[in-house]
Amino acid sequence: MVAPRDDPGRVLGAARGRARSDDGHLVFTPAEAGDPLGGRDAPDRNRRPGSRALEREAARLEDAGAVVDEITTWIAATDETPLSALDFDDLRARHETLAAHRERCAGLVRQRQAFLGSATSRGGEIGVSHRSLIPSVYRDFPVDHPLLATVARVDRTCAECQRAVRSHLVVRG
Repeated sequence: MVAPRDDPGRVLGAARGRARSDDGHLVFTPAEAGDPLGGRDAPDRNRRPGSRALEREAARLEDAGAVVDEITTWIAATDETPLSALDFDDLRARHETLAAHRERCAGLVRQRQAFLGSATSRGGEIGVSHRSLIPSVYRDFPVDHPLLATVARVDRTCAECQRAVRSHLVVRG
């Protein structure tokens, strides 16, 4: 699954202060986010919002990764049986399972959008907007939102599989 870099400590290197990217969005640096690795053992109230935001991002990626892995494992396992070898009831069950997987993908997208619209804060401090944090975390990735791109690919694969199953259902129906 896509993760914010291999080492969260690299996300916020030695630079200090707040900077703006070429498109005018804020780019977070260690001074803003705190030390994401060094504060792990500290009580939650002593860590900076940026550090907590990165931890929340990692947790969201892990949760979404589990769902994506489950769906793609199911697709790989069921792809071993040709559709022509399935009876009508098995085809219908496969179609329903694919529909459920697509709904799970839609749920991941809704959760992701809600997360991006939220912020992590501490007490009276100004919070770290997750939408503003994302460009800094994923600036070296080929896409701006790798989790959303991954979920879209999985959903597209489920839709293609569903169309193939539906074609077999129509022929046999």
